[in-house]
Amino acid sequence: MQQQAAATDTQNFAALVHIAGIFTFFVGPLVVYLARPERDDVLALNAKEALNFQLTLALAWVFTIISILLFFGLLLFPFLAFASVALPVWAAVVTARGEAFRYPFIIRWIR
Repeated sequence: MQQQAAATDTQNFAALVHIAGIFTFFVGPLVVYLARPERDDVLALNAKEALNFQLTLALAWVFTIISILLFFGLLLFPFLAFASVALPVWAAVVTARGEAFRYPFIIRWIR
């Protein structure tokens, strides 16, 4: 029973790491990833995935802002704003159920 509670706590914290990215950008997932002594546990793997997503998202925001200045980035802005919130929420829901989640179409900066 205690192992099941510990697994549930880990899943909930892993889901929180994905949500933290919405508010802290890459800082929250980075802190959790660096704080994990074992890089292959569930929490570290989810923090790494969230960190990769947030870094790719930051690059996409830079590209979008530059392209807005060139007047064609206005089409990218709503899509990127939606993806910035919707994908971490989706990842948190899947992670909270105990399933592994991989963000689609991101650069795997940290392997």
